[in-house]
Amino acid sequence: MTRSWSRNIRCRSIHSACNGRLCILQGQFYLALHSSLVTSGLSEGRFCSQWQPPRRWSTNGKNENNSNTNGNVNSRVKRSATATTMRDSYKDHSFNQYSAHIGCQDLLQDCAKRLMEGRRLKTERVPSMMRIADLGSADGSNSIQTVDAFLDALQVNAASNSNCNTDNALDVHIVFEEQTSSDEKKLRETVSSWSDSRTKNNGGSSDGITPVNISHEVLMKSFYEPLFELESIDFCMSYICLHWLATTETSDIRSWKRMANDNGSDNDKNNGNNLDQFLQINERTAPPRVRQWWKKHLADPHLAKFLALRAKELRPGGELMVVMVADPHGFWKPPSPETESPLLQAMKRCVRNGSLRKEALEKTTIPYYLRQPQDVRDALALAQEQNSDANRLEMIKLRHYETLTGGHGTENNMRGMEAAKDLFWSIHGGSIVHTSGVTPEEVESIQAQLADTFEESYNPDTGIVKGHFIACVFRKKEE
Repeated sequence: MTRSWSRNIRCRSIHSACNGRLCILQGQFYLALHSSLVTSGLSEGRFCSQWQPPRRWSTNGKNENNSNTNGNVNSRVKRSATATTMRDSYKDHSFNQYSAHIGCQDLLQDCAKRLMEGRRLKTERVPSMMRIADLGSADGSNSIQTVDAFLDALQVNAASNSNCNTDNALDVHIVFEEQTSSDEKKLRETVSSWSDSRTKNNGGSSDGITPVNISHEVLMKSFYEPLFELESIDFCMSYICLHWLATTETSDIRSWKRMANDNGSDNDKNNGNNLDQFLQINERTAPPRVRQWWKKHLADPHLAKFLALRAKELRPGGELMVVMVADPHGFWKPPSPETESPLLQAMKRCVRNGSLRKEALEKTTIPYYLRQPQDVRDALALAQEQNSDANRLEMIKLRHYETLTGGHGTENNMRGMEAAKDLFWSIHGGSIVHTSGVTPEEVESIQAQLADTFEESYNPDTGIVKGHFIACVFRKKEE
């Protein structure tokens, strides 16, 4: 395969040849290069879509939550992401989402800087070990890249920190969390391989970079329930997970398409619900009344629950960084305002040609909500209203940014729209099967039509789909 210019830049400017760690000057070069590309007319997302995560480690590879009919999230919960994700397929395509990680990496570096400055100021009461957590690690392949970047930033900012151990090293314990129905073995293999490589290449302090002693664990549990002891976490991050809503193990997600009234009425004719006209609540064809119900009873309280839990677990001065898929996203809102989503088009065609039951189309529900910045503010306000601990949580950064997804311009995939389609199916295929009860034959028909509708909905010459993400940083106030 052709070696792209972006990979050459990556290898030469981001990672040192000797041990692969981020160097100060190299990191500055990358940021300067990135800024020049944006200034010269290439969007941040376009550059990110061509950049690929480093492959210096082998990467061999959520309990749906209790949410009753009024949308409340109880303690025994699990995210619907695995019931809704084609696990084996997603790990092969997840690198196509890494542009979202890169698009907010400066915010991650700023978190590391503030945390190290805070440790320097706390000459007393500061624990010798820093505890960080990655929530929603999936198979770990994207998580380790971002955790590694955070550790690099800690090293850069730890040089003058007197609160390290006697060997002048920084001790960091990392928790990789993922829901119980995911592939724990694959996650452990990925994390162990990364940890061994990082430890081997950690280097000494002679190069002016403070070494990091890392330990890690894998926690198979839902992030919609308590995870850690009170005030025990210095930094917590969650990337591309929180758009998935919480569900109960027994609840019928399909009923969410019908719930437009506070009383739970499911009279579709009275509520104006056309169940065969939308699959995901952010589609243009979704009834506004149903969308408002989702926000009030699902999206806002579920994110508020998450924020309240993390507020209890963060140490004073600790920070939480969250990156979410945002609205609008080209998967559900193609460029033409008159165009339905590719999945809705594909399933309708299957119904018309007799290869899919209409009942399956009406039942299909993608159980996530794509937020806009105000939705995050609303959820934080709700958390603070309902939980005193959340009153100490303040949002200090919020970014709504665009990325581009697809195979064009990457060395791993030159198949145009097929790469974007494969990523889409790896994320959403499980939801279709889980909520609609489609047969294998019906799945095959949907996938065949989806290839055509992707080509028709976007520009097949570029192989690119525009998406948006929200990155926000929360800080727990000191007492």
